[in-house]
Amino acid sequence: MTEKVFSREEIVQRLRDIVGWNYNEKEIVRNYEFDDFLQAIKFVNQVALRSQDTNHHPAILISDNAVQLSVYSHTAKGITQKDFDLALEINKLVA
Repeated sequence: MTEKVFSREEIVQRLRDIVGWNYNEKEIVRNYEFDDFLQAIKFVNQVALRSQDTNHHPAILISDNAVQLSVYSHTAKGITQKDFDLALEINKLVA
């Protein structure tokens, strides 16, 4: 089954309901800042476990106490429902 790739307009509309995430014309992205490096790593480990459960993995950039997550469906070559679902799951980790 082919995944629906959302248009730019659909992505922007859907992101209005997902706190903290933005669209950079390729991926949906969110930046996080923690009190220290160890908290950042703990968060990344939680993200890894959640994304492993769904077999959909974000790109992760760690810099000291900051983490940037980028989500994109490589197989569909665009943003799909899986990306929004993962963003919502990740948001639950910091709620």
